[in-house]
Amino acid sequence: MSWSTKNPADKNPDRFWSKVDIGKANECWEWTASKSNKGYGKLWWGPKLEGAHRIAYMLEHDVDQLPKQINGSRTEVMHSCDNPGCVNARHLSLGSAALNQRDKVNKGRHHFHVRKTCSRGHAWTKENTGWIRGHKSKVDGTPWKVRYCRACHSARMKKAYPKEQKIRKTREYKDKKNARRRELYAQRHPNAKLRGPMPRKKDK
Repeated sequence: MSWSTKNPADKNPDRFWSKVDIGKANECWEWTASKSNKGYGKLWWGPKLEGAHRIAYMLEHDVDQLPKQINGSRTEVMHSCDNPGCVNARHLSLGSAALNQRDKVNKGRHHFHVRKTCSRGHAWTKENTGWIRGHKSKVDGTPWKVRYCRACHSARMKKAYPKEQKIRKTREYKDKKNARRRELYAQRHPNAKLRGPMPRKKDK
């Protein structure tokens, strides 16, 4: 009889564990069968091609399926060992996609931490890295920080606004800008007495 992926009887734990290299309790249990290009095990589980680590979590907690969402974000099974091929339930926990991404950032495994240069080859040095606020996290509501390459940004601005770049280099423009900054500073700090040019933020 041919094997059918739509047969409920195919959810057989013995068939699943026969494809696992079971080690000690605190060690990673490697999946030995088919894997995705990211290293996660996969297996037909009833009518669906499911992740091996997700199946291991469901078998450990005796549930037929996982919830679709947690706090408005897609449900994911996270690895505490950071080994995608591990199916040891002691290394697995249930969380949201947003929480999984935050965990990746905190552990330094996000592509921001892995890449050493931007797409145009500029090194991610402290001087060349700028940060802007991104969307708020669904985990704790804090805004994400998104970095950008200062060299690329400067090149784009010069190409998009060539006349403005030339104007900003003139003495008249700098004097007008400095006068405006002094005016705003005086409004915010009425008791302050300025002597000479107003200090920039980085000079304070």
